[in-house]
Amino acid sequence: MILNNLLFRKLVESTLKEIDLYSKNAEELLMGTAAQEGHMGEYRIQLGGGPALGIMQIEPTTHDDCWTNFLNYKHELKSRILTVSGLKEPSVEALQNNDIYSICIARVKYYRDREPIPDYKDLEGLAKYWKRVYNSEKGKGKPEEFIKNYKKYVV
Repeated sequence: MILNNLLFRKLVESTLKEIDLYSKNAEELLMGTAAQEGHMGEYRIQLGGGPALGIMQIEPTTHDDCWTNFLNYKHELKSRILTVSGLKEPSVEALQNNDIYSICIARVKYYRDREPIPDYKDLEGLAKYWKRVYNSEKGKGKPEEFIKNYKKYVV
């Protein structure tokens, strides 16, 4: 089911504020990520049998890395994420249908990068940032697809 982009935007904004990682740049980046990765909720399991789950199409290894190598050392952020997502402990399975949890983990993935998120008005910059940080050089996605899906699902 494709989510209403206005309602999803409110969810992204409120979630990021709850975990104290909000910025307009992050909001737009996550909106674009949801549009590109899961077509705003149309796909919650990766097509072709891949491992990625949820609206943000997060792979279990990415999820686990965020917890093992970052969140387990950031106790306040860890606590805020579990509280806002309604979980008692990290859960790969929760990524599939718990959009708040997926938003949190996707934000952590970007937060760990050393470079700042590009300005929210720079769609090409956001697309290139998504490709480098989230999709990676090895990923099949292209910045042009990010821009196209952002325009289709977000604008």
